[in-house]
Amino acid sequence: MDWVVKVLKEMKRKRARYVQVTEEAERSYRNMINEKTKDFVWGSYSCGSWYIDKNGVNVAIYPGNLTSFWNQTRKVDLDKLIME
Repeated sequence: MDWVVKVLKEMKRKRARYVQVTEEAERSYRNMINEKTKDFVWGSYSCGSWYIDKNGVNVAIYPGNLTSFWNQTRKVDLDKLIME
């Protein structure tokens, strides 16, 4: 919730109507997810994993624990966001 409130405050300050993640940030995140899940049984479409779509993209699961997710998402990196 803190992350959302910080982004909304920044949007208000900039008088932005929308916010989106930069393409580079999205690409970097997906690469990290795919790299961390590639060697796990649930990280492969060929094994029947429902977490991986037919293109081999992990669409549903974060490969770390709650603490690592919290550390990764607790601070807003405005350089990775586009607000207009």
